Amino acid sequence: MRASAMLRSGRVVVSGSVRGRAPRTAGPRSRWRAALQVGTGRASRTAATARVRRARFVLRTAAGAPGTTTRFRVRLRAGRRVLATSKVLTVRVPAAAPGPGAPTPAPGTPAPPAVPPAAPGPSGPAPVDFVALNAGRATTCGLRASRRVACWGYGATGEIGDGGNVNRASPVAVAGLTDAVAVDSGSGHTCALRATSQVLCWGYNPTGEVGDGTTANASTPRPVVGLTGATAVSAGGTQSCALLASGQVRCWGGNGSGQLGDGTTTDRTTPVAVQGLTDAVAISAGGVHTCALRAGGQVVCWGGNAGTLGDGTTTNRPTPVAVQGLTDATGVAADYAHACAVRASGQAVCWGSGTLGRVGDGTTADRLTPVPVTGLTNAASVAVGTYHSCAVRATGAVACWGSNSDGALGDGTTTQRTSPVAVVGIGDALQVVGGGGGGSAFSCALRPAGAAVCWGAGDAGQLGTGTVVSGPTTHPVAVVDPGI
Repeated sequence: MRASAMLRSGRVVVSGSVRGRAPRTAGPRSRWRAALQVGTGRASRTAATARVRRARFVLRTAAGAPGTTTRFRVRLRAGRRVLATSKVLTVRVPAAAPGPGAPTPAPGTPAPPAVPPAAPGPSGPAPVDFVALNAGRATTCGLRASRRVACWGYGATGEIGDGGNVNRASPVAVAGLTDAVAVDSGSGHTCALRATSQVLCWGYNPTGEVGDGTTANASTPRPVVGLTGATAVSAGGTQSCALLASGQVRCWGGNGSGQLGDGTTTDRTTPVAVQGLTDAVAISAGGVHTCALRAGGQVVCWGGNAGTLGDGTTTNRPTPVAVQGLTDATGVAADYAHACAVRASGQAVCWGSGTLGRVGDGTTADRLTPVPVTGLTNAASVAVGTYHSCAVRATGAVACWGSNSDGALGDGTTTQRTSPVAVVGIGDALQVVGGGGGGSAFSCALRPAGAAVCWGAGDAGQLGTGTVVSGPTTHPVAVVDPGI
């Protein structure tokens, strides 16, 4: 058994494979499970389990606090029998940025550009406890260490979740949500996963994307009807999807292109099962298509297909089809006209519309199957906006490519890029997210100690600086303290 661990988007991801002949007494490999043990002594505990699929497995668990190192082992089991145990895997979460007294660079080494301070706002200094971020069309949300959710930006149809229908230039608390473990913003709505495995959604709801059985907008969170056992949630253009502990996926909302995956094009105001998908480990809802990562590393997509399904055609698919040539993925991200994934090697790949360079292969050509992103072979995670893409490198640096008229690439310019460029002044990112729609693109990153920075369009307050910005912000600025 081989296993490796890395930090991605604030979570530990362990991937591995099983080699060699199996003992006859172990039974079929389809019944084997991999268990991730935190710690190596008697006090070790099981943090995650997954089935072995096609001799591969992927395990995910929450990362430790900034500055800590955690040791893991993977145990391969057939029932109660332990078949193999991996070597010790070590993951270190980067500490907060060094303060006074930190080592100075060697002579002649250029100093990295500093991230400019946040624009002054009523909420005070930068926050210190965000653990995850998400960006929608013009709305940004952050999950805090307290399990509260704060959102900011566009809120005219209730997507902020504070009970109002106005834009917010600085973070405000989502009403009544105190036990969230994940949050995701779509085109006009937002969803969150609670610690109880219940999913709540709010915002724009013309096709049932809130999942409460109605098509009425919701300015505060509403429970998704009939959905239990969820482990992840993703909000897209007009659809929402949830990953269940069983590996199945449920979707609801708009379905005009088959993006719910139930074999029809009928809108649904409550969840329906995605056909033939029982081993998903991650999901990402795009504009009119949805993608999922399977336990073996294969990516499947369904729905509208302007090349976005990656199957070599432009035919819409109301049920999942495999993305061609992608069988070793560790993450996937989908948006309106393109999608990207990270392979086990760290190579980022994208497919779909190449307009404005968002596929990142040095051209603006459309790609019906995945192509490597130029020069990005050490990606830890990838994120996509409507017109651009970004990735966190294994070093903590952030690279972006595609449309840059709003400054969403963060390189200090508004020049379109068909291959990755470095975001100014970030070398310690834990996560990056991309948002935008209707001509406004922006990005945000999570840094150590829970700090968040954003750049790009700020016309609806989505940068979270406390002020509305009418022009491009071409470098990262700090999100102000939500004070909640």
